[in-house]
Amino acid sequence: MNKIELMSFFEESKIEYEVLNGISSSVVKLTGIINIVVYVKESNNLKEPFWGITENVLKNLEEEVLPWYVVFIDTSKNQTFVLTEKMIRSITREKKIYSGDYKIHEIDVSNYKVNLNTILEYLK
Repeated sequence: MNKIELMSFFEESKIEYEVLNGISSSVVKLTGIINIVVYVKESNNLKEPFWGITENVLKNLEEEVLPWYVVFIDTSKNQTFVLTEKMIRSITREKKIYSGDYKIHEIDVSNYKVNLNTILEYLK
């Protein structure tokens, strides 16, 4: 799965979405059967998948009124990971900023892998 397929899945599930470019082109507000904000990042690194998230994006997400989640997609292994606000803050608290981002690796999120068919259960 990739970001485009995820957005198509949301559309098929009758969920409207709006990209919040003021925060990042990767931040999407979902409305309909769920009302949340999702930060979606892809990694296609074949050897060691990782994702970057900036402190600025985290601060902007925390200012959102709606609950927010982070969705990391590993396109090389077709895996998806869903993290709550609390989970992502717990991980980033342990990290140092490197080149402007917190670098989140697959080992950091391996317990949060979800199947596309059940992703909506996690985003509630």
